[in-house]
Amino acid sequence: MPLTSAQLVEQVEAAARVMFAPRPFPLATREVKTFFGDLGRSLDFRICASGYKGADDGEWLYDLVWFESDEEGFMIRQALVLQTEGRPDLVLDGDFQKLVQARAELRVWITSLPNAVLSRQHVETCKRQAQLFSGRSVGDVYLLIVYDWAAKLSLIERFAVV
Repeated sequence: MPLTSAQLVEQVEAAARVMFAPRPFPLATREVKTFFGDLGRSLDFRICASGYKGADDGEWLYDLVWFESDEEGFMIRQALVLQTEGRPDLVLDGDFQKLVQARAELRVWITSLPNAVLSRQHVETCKRQAQLFSGRSVGDVYLLIVYDWAAKLSLIERFAVV
C-alpha cells in the first residue's frame, strides 16, 4: 500500500533528522543523493538523479526526484524533489526557486551557511518566497536543511504554505 503524503513527509523528516543530526561536516552532494536515493528506493519509488548508482534515470530539473509510474510508464506521482547548493546566494538562491514551482508532495532544500544568523535568515527568506509564489497551493510542504558551519549543526525545519 503506497504511503500517504503525510506518511511520506513524516518518514523523510525523521530519516533526515537522524542523518543530518550534529555532524562535524556537511554531507557532499554525492552523499546526499545516496542517502535520499536509497531512502526513496526503500519506499518503492523510482529515482532520478545523476551520480546515484541506483537511479532509474538521470537528473531532471532537480538534483533528485522520487516518482511513481503506471504500467504504461506514465508518471502518476511525484513524491519528492530535492535541490542542494553548497554555496547559496545569501539573498535568495535560484536553485531554491526551482523547488517553489515544483509539483511534488515534499520539496527538500539542503544548503550550508557560515553561521546561525545567516542560516535563520535564509530559512525565513525561503519560507517567504514559497508563500509569495502565485502558483503555490495551501499545504505545499518543504523540508529545509541548512548546515551552520560555525556551530557544526544542521538547522532542520519543515513548513507548509498557508
